[in-house]
Amino acid sequence: MPENPPLVEAEKISKNYLLGKTVVAAVKEVSLSVARGAFTVISGPSGSGKSTLLHVLGCLDKATSGMLRIAGENVSALGDHELSLFRARKLGFIFQSFNLIPVLTALENVEYPMRINKVPHKESKERAREMLESVGLSEYIHHRPTEMSGGQCQRVAIGRALIMKPDLVLADEPTANLDSATGELIMELMHELKRKMGTAFVISTHDPMVAAQAEQRIMMRDGKLQANA
Repeated sequence: MPENPPLVEAEKISKNYLLGKTVVAAVKEVSLSVARGAFTVISGPSGSGKSTLLHVLGCLDKATSGMLRIAGENVSALGDHELSLFRARKLGFIFQSFNLIPVLTALENVEYPMRINKVPHKESKERAREMLESVGLSEYIHHRPTEMSGGQCQRVAIGRALIMKPDLVLADEPTANLDSATGELIMELMHELKRKMGTAFVISTHDPMVAAQAEQRIMMRDGKLQANA
């Protein structure tokens, strides 16, 4: 085994969906690796399979075939319950629609993963406050999503994704619902937090501004890997 093994190792990952009686191959035998602390972007046209690949890498969806290892764990072999526990401990997620819980405040949304992981209440509140301060939202801790802008909601989502100090954060089109200036600020924030925390990011996007910032760029077309540099 190499001295510094990759954080993510995927070997011939395929994902098929059944659409009526037709089998749709969304991802076709993709092999790739992602280093610890890397900033990786998956790009490609609509329907290229980039979001499906991201969901498989994030253990939100199981591959039809192939092997996926994350942080030394063969997640391909895990059952649903084990996979759920692994996601809660090791992974964070950022979505284009933010996926915040509307009835909860910014503080409570960031605190939520810690509640799932049974972090003591006093500690979880303190850590959530510190995280919101680090993403520039210390004045908005008691605001609900409907009381914040899209950029502020995405900052809350980033704080929630990072609160458990995951090895890997997966972001699906994180700038898609933001104006270009706000999108650039969100990307700057993600880079800053990556430097501070050493977390690896894998981002699915069609935004050239996001793709241009990749340390590693993965190009998808028709479910296949086009380039991995």
